Amino acid sequence: MKLLSCVVVRRTPSVAGADPSAVIPTTICCSAFEVSHLRLWERGGAREFLTFLSRTMAQRVANDSRVAVKEKEYQVYAQAVGANLVLVAIADMEYPMRVAFSMLSSLASQFTDTFRGRFEKPADAAYRDNYITWPVLDTTLTRYQNPQDADPLSRVQKQIEETQIIMLGAIDEALKRGENIDNLVAQSADLSTTSKGFYTSAKKTNSSCCMVM
Repeated sequence: MKLLSCVVVRRTPSVAGADPSAVIPTTICCSAFEVSHLRLWERGGAREFLTFLSRTMAQRVANDSRVAVKEKEYQVYAQAVGANLVLVAIADMEYPMRVAFSMLSSLASQFTDTFRGRFEKPADAAYRDNYITWPVLDTTLTRYQNPQDADPLSRVQKQIEETQIIMLGAIDEALKRGENIDNLVAQSADLSTTSKGFYTSAKKTNSSCCMVM
C-alpha cells in the first residue's frame, strides 16, 4: 500500500449573491508527494496529476465534511475544515480509509494552530500555490507510509491478526506430527462426555453434507 500525496488547500468563500453551484476558487497552501516508485521522467507529471485531483476535490467538497472518492487506481480522501480549508490525501486502493482520515484530522489541527490568521487571506499576487513552507507535511507523509507504525489502532489490529495466524499455524503443525484430531478430542480432559458427543454428532453431520455435495 502507498500514500502518494497530501495537499492543503485554501478556498475563497463565495460572496453574497454568487452562484452556489460555481466552482470555488482555490490556492494550494502547501503540498507533499511520494512518487519515488515512479521512473524519474514520470514524477513531474504524477505530481501535476495529483495536484489536479486534490484541487478538484477541494473545490467541490461541502464545508465541514469528509469525502472519499475512487478515481481509477487511486483513492482520494478530502476533509473540509469550515469554509476556507480543505486537506486532501491520495493513496492507492489498499490504503486504509480510517488511517487516511486520522492523518488528515491531525494535520488539520496542526495546520490551523500554526497558521491561523495567515492562510485565510484573499488570493492575490503574493499568495500563489505553495506559498506556505510547512515541513510537517512532508514528515507526516513519510511517517504514514506504513499505517501500522503511524496509527496506534492499526498497529493493534495488525498484532491481533498476527496472533490469529500464529494460533492457526500451531494447530496445523500439531496435526502434521501425526496427531489425530479425533484422538485428541477423545483423550481431552477439558471436554465433557456431552461435548465429545456433540463433536461426534457435528462431524457426522458435516460428513453427510459433504457426501450430498
